[in-house]
Amino acid sequence: MLEEISAAASVATLVVLTAAAIAALVQLRHMQAGNELQAFIDINARANTPQMMRLFDLVLTDLPERMQNDPAYVADVVSRKIPSTDSPLAVAFWFDEVGIVLRQRLVPARVVFQIGASAFATVRAWTAMQPLIEALRRRSPASFLHFEYAAVLAQQWIDAHPAGDYPPNVPRWRDIAVPVSRAEQ
Repeated sequence: MLEEISAAASVATLVVLTAAAIAALVQLRHMQAGNELQAFIDINARANTPQMMRLFDLVLTDLPERMQNDPAYVADVVSRKIPSTDSPLAVAFWFDEVGIVLRQRLVPARVVFQIGASAFATVRAWTAMQPLIEALRRRSPASFLHFEYAAVLAQQWIDAHPAGDYPPNVPRWRDIAVPVSRAEQ
């Protein structure tokens, strides 16, 4: 009888320990999700300031032409003659932070690249800034390695999801929307 009670107590202890371990794993997952969300919010907030939006516009639309039309521009950026408030390097530093977050797996690539056209913007920014980064790397070979990492992951994302990654089992809006003329009747 004593052996049966001892065995039952051992089984009960095992059940309690297993439940505690499962609860701890669930708690850790929730904490990780909270950290991922906070990292994403911080990165996104820095990207959406008026100054950064202006610099993103510069990099994504004007930079290649500016570098082509002004041969001294790359040297001016690399030597920091252009103030940081006007320098495309601020965008490179931001993408470098994104690369660090991706590399450390603080935010999954699927989250980063599902937002808007961020994968396309990452690849386009890398392509536009590559002459600047190459000039910087002549002086400091490790410059913007994490930006490069983010660009490689972004290109891999684009290659794996050429038409986006809309869930296949969810209808598209165009397939379920009621035409405006019918809705008004």
